[in-house]
Amino acid sequence: MMIQYQRFQLGGRIEEIEVETVASIGKQYILLRDVQDVFPTAARFEREGRPVRFLSDEQGQRLEPWRIAVYPESTLQVIPQPTAKLPVSAQTASAQPRARPSPVHTPALPLLTSSESAGSVDWRDFLLQKGFRMAILVVATMVTVWLTQTVYDRRLHASPFPMVATYWRVVTMSLFVLNVIWAQMLFFHVIQVVWFLVCVPLKARHSIYQSLFDIHV
Repeated sequence: MMIQYQRFQLGGRIEEIEVETVASIGKQYILLRDVQDVFPTAARFEREGRPVRFLSDEQGQRLEPWRIAVYPESTLQVIPQPTAKLPVSAQTASAQPRARPSPVHTPALPLLTSSESAGSVDWRDFLLQKGFRMAILVVATMVTVWLTQTVYDRRLHASPFPMVATYWRVVTMSLFVLNVIWAQMLFFHVIQVVWFLVCVPLKARHSIYQSLFDIHV
């Protein structure tokens, strides 16, 4: 037995669906659920602008599952399920524009700029570095003064020997020059810290610290 198909159309789409056949009586039909597998929104059908009735039994009850007769020479139009309509009250409510909530005004908070927030940290770091360097210079100066005094005493005891006395004299002068250098560097650091704390505004300390005061011992 050849398989037969029924054409269905929904909009510009045309599909052929296989026809069910009862072999014992040779009766053919198409199940609604088979059409819905291809056109999920299918609810009923029309042929040449007229509704196609679903098959029913002798009592007028539709056969389960719902089915229609076969029209091999026709293309049945698929009528989709109607979209659910909203009640009048719901349509009116949806048509009315919704009131927008009034914006909540919050007071603006003062913000710190990046230069101010960074400067408040950098100038403390600057003072810490300067204090550490000055402490090193103080210790170095004290050690050099002690060495100078020790060498000077040795030079006095070595005066009978000209060569030894000359050697200790050179060492003493070198230590004296080193003491002067340590003292000048310590004085320079102290002046920097005092000028930084007294004369420089807080906002400008960050840039000055990076460009002028980054001096290593």
